[in-house]
Amino acid sequence: MCIFLVSTAHPDYPLILLSNRDEFLHRPTLRAAFWDPPHENLFSGRDLARPEKGTWLGVSKEGRLAILTNYREASSALAIGEKSRGAMITSFLASPDPVDTPTSVWLRKVLDTGEMKGVGGFSMMCGLLRPKGENLEGLAIISNRTPYRDDGVESTAHWIGEKKGETRGLSNSLFDSPWQKVKLGEQLLEETIQVSVEEEGGVSEDEFLKRCFAVLSHNTLPLISNDDTYEIEMNALELSIFIPPFDAAAEHATTPHGHRAQTPDIPEEQLPPHPEDIASGRPENLRSTVVDTGAGSTRLDHLCCESPVTPLVPSMSEEDLTKWRKSPRLYGTAQQTVILVDNSGRLKYVERTLYNREARPLDAKDQDIVVEFQIEGWPTAA
Repeated sequence: MCIFLVSTAHPDYPLILLSNRDEFLHRPTLRAAFWDPPHENLFSGRDLARPEKGTWLGVSKEGRLAILTNYREASSALAIGEKSRGAMITSFLASPDPVDTPTSVWLRKVLDTGEMKGVGGFSMMCGLLRPKGENLEGLAIISNRTPYRDDGVESTAHWIGEKKGETRGLSNSLFDSPWQKVKLGEQLLEETIQVSVEEEGGVSEDEFLKRCFAVLSHNTLPLISNDDTYEIEMNALELSIFIPPFDAAAEHATTPHGHRAQTPDIPEEQLPPHPEDIASGRPENLRSTVVDTGAGSTRLDHLCCESPVTPLVPSMSEEDLTKWRKSPRLYGTAQQTVILVDNSGRLKYVERTLYNREARPLDAKDQDIVVEFQIEGWPTAA
């Protein structure tokens, strides 16, 4: 289940956005790139599984930003809409309205025209990146799964980004009902920003990006076994920011061994260290966090000074591993994205793709796509 975290707490960056896209690894996708004309000003990945070729996260050179997460329905059948959710992002980013048109105008328009009818459940953050007051113009967080359904999109919108010091997140629930992974992500991102700002001499942007990707790579997923049902797996996904690949259960499987849903067997030497196992000379930035999971406190280790670990795969023979990778239900965190917008209006977009189309982990040198540009229309200093 996807997650995004957004913060205005860093003095040098009016907006920091972190995102994990969790998906079936064989779902056809285009990596982030500028679109072909007439929308060459748009930059995003593309979903090729639906004819609309929408996206889950995108920006425009003029500063429009939109990111979307699915709303978790009671069944997968209910989750599939007549129209692609990703098309809603395209609608906002490619809107023919003047770029400075208030976001609220677009919200009213999609309601008045019925454009949102038939779209599966989603939540979405969208807005124009411009400085205003303490920080930025407001970014709207909307959902078509409020108690009022589509009619509540405008009336129940939340607005964030206008004040310094905010750190908020969203996964596949409503904004007002955050999952445990969202609370954890907010805590870790706040901590990462604070440590980076307070560190003597500051940290470089490259180092700060590493720390942001470390937040996105936090794995607290309980071990999924062959006996777990689809419902157990879905509930487990609420707990971990990062989802290592696993072969997901069929939704209606009822026999204990009717599917292979086991998460990777992680060698002991690759497990994160516990504080009690670390010598007194441990790195200063290895921070121990105690998180209330609702079933007792769990100790986690935040390696904010390290790059994300390479996603692990089960300990299997090459033949079994090949079969495992071909499973159409192989699921996990497929892409990670960090967007930084600094005080001058420079936007840096880093997309990290973890697997190729055969579900094999990509080499580190092939994972990242980095784009940087000055937001058009951002006011320059006098």
